[in-house]
Amino acid sequence: MTDDRLNRLFSSISEAVFEYFRLYGISGRGLEYKENREICTRADKDIEKIIIGSILKEFPGHRIISEESGVMGSGLLCWYIDPIDNTVGLMAGERDISVSIALKEGDRYVHSMIINPRTAEIYEASPEGGQKNGQRLSACPDNLFDGRGVSTCAYVRRGCIPEILRIMGKLFEKRIPLRISGGSALDLCYLAEGSSIAHISLGAHTWDVEAGIHMVQSAGGVVKILARFPERNALALLAAANEKVLIQLEDLLGDVKAFQPEVCPARP
Repeated sequence: MTDDRLNRLFSSISEAVFEYFRLYGISGRGLEYKENREICTRADKDIEKIIIGSILKEFPGHRIISEESGVMGSGLLCWYIDPIDNTVGLMAGERDISVSIALKEGDRYVHSMIINPRTAEIYEASPEGGQKNGQRLSACPDNLFDGRGVSTCAYVRRGCIPEILRIMGKLFEKRIPLRISGGSALDLCYLAEGSSIAHISLGAHTWDVEAGIHMVQSAGGVVKILARFPERNALALLAAANEKVLIQLEDLLGDVKAFQPEVCPARP
């Protein structure tokens, strides 16, 4: 597997994604509810089919973990795919939606891409570093209190609400701006480009954040994994512009509960 081969694959996927939205518009194209009451649209399924088909045509032996299709294949090389991160935002016409793809070899990130089809922004992370539309990313701020703010994803389980409210209260006490979004992938990109200073994600699925984690690390930021829940492909994390900011965030928040299954059970 060469860098050129991967670059061609990611380029072809991004072209196919943009062509899909050019043909059908940036809307959900139909809505249905999954068993856990999360929503899924025709676009989620179509984009996932495009991505998985492109990967398996080039790398038929790779493992894939994707939001709509689950786990397929086996092996050390694994793709994490979220065909539409922030599907609610897609249906509502919001700006911040994304297509998220990450390739890992064991614990090592190989190549990742996050696309915002509404803004035509493409974030990529590779051994050469992180880029946004060809421009180098750098998560350089070193002060949690410099006004750039912290982001977190809004969707949490009922058992997690008291801890989320505690965290929000700590941030508000220090007048730190808090951005609450519908998707962690772009939140982590905004951290990687220096638009925000930190991100908190408690219980996100791996397909939501793997590409974003790679983006933060490739821009010089740091990510601390608080807990992993392999049985439901989920994890909890703190991400920051650098180690100094992470320490400031941990000092401010204290002991952040990582939402073990008995504290925050999986949805029925």
